[in-house]
Amino acid sequence: MKDPARPATRRVFVGIRVPAELAGLVADFGRANFLRAPGVRWTDPNDLHITLKFLGGVQAAVLEDVANRLAEIRMRPFKVSLAGAGFFEAAGVLFAEVLRTAELHSLQESVERAMIGSGIARDERPYRPHITLARRIGKRRISIPRGLVTRLDGFCKDLPERSFSAQRIILYESAAGHYQPLREYDLWPVP
Repeated sequence: MKDPARPATRRVFVGIRVPAELAGLVADFGRANFLRAPGVRWTDPNDLHITLKFLGGVQAAVLEDVANRLAEIRMRPFKVSLAGAGFFEAAGVLFAEVLRTAELHSLQESVERAMIGSGIARDERPYRPHITLARRIGKRRISIPRGLVTRLDGFCKDLPERSFSAQRIILYESAAGHYQPLREYDLWPVP
C-alpha cells in the first residue's frame, strides 16, 4: 500500500553547498541592495548551492540507485570561486557566477555520467555554474536594474572570501521552497 505522506516521485538535484560564511556575506549584500525588488523571492542563505545536476521528479527505486552511484564518485576536494554576477532574464534569476575550473567541470561531468547509468538523461545545455540568489515569483517578467547587477558583480569579484573548498557533494530534495539534504558524499582522492 502506498504511503500517502510520501510522494510517488521526489524532486531532486545534486549540488555543492555554499559555506555559511560566504552565504551570509552574499545574503547581507542582497538584503542591503535588492530587498525591495517587487516580484522577487530571495533564496534563503541556508539554501545557497551550486547545482551540478538537476534530476527532476525521481521515483524511489531510481533515487536509491542515484544515491549509490553518487557514492562511487572519486575526486579530490578543490577550490570554488565566485567570478561575478548576472541575471538570466528569460528565467528571471539573479545569480552569482562561479568560476568554471577544470575540477568543477570534471566533477559535473562525473555526476552526469553517473546519472546516465541511473537512466537519467544528460542535460544537453552547456553547464554554467552559478548560485541562484533570487528568482521571480510566478510567470511575471521582472526587471533588475542593470546598475544593481553591476554592483553585485563588483561585490562578488572584490570579496576577499569569495573562494571556498568544495569538500562534498549533496543529493538534495526540493520541497516547499527549500532544499533538504538527503545524502552527503565527501570528495576523496582517486584511489
